[in-house]
Amino acid sequence: MAAAVLVLGAALAGAAVLYSHRQHRVGIGGPCVNPRLTNAKIRVQHLHFGNCGSPETREWAEPTALAIVFLGLAGSVGLLVATRRRSA
Repeated sequence: MAAAVLVLGAALAGAAVLYSHRQHRVGIGGPCVNPRLTNAKIRVQHLHFGNCGSPETREWAEPTALAIVFLGLAGSVGLLVATRRRSA
């Protein structure tokens, strides 16, 4: 049971990290090339460096995160079924 919870938790954590980094900024230079800048920091630096461009969504991030969640679910169910067969 603990292994199944651990597998599912790891899958959910991995998907959350991947999904949170689904956007990046496209710019020519300055602060825009850093994908980890928040919108508030870019607005402040916009006064000094000029236009940064808009965030673009990485098309592959959402389906990949969903696939990781499904693999985690399948793995945890597989562990639960294998444990139940062994104990019966």
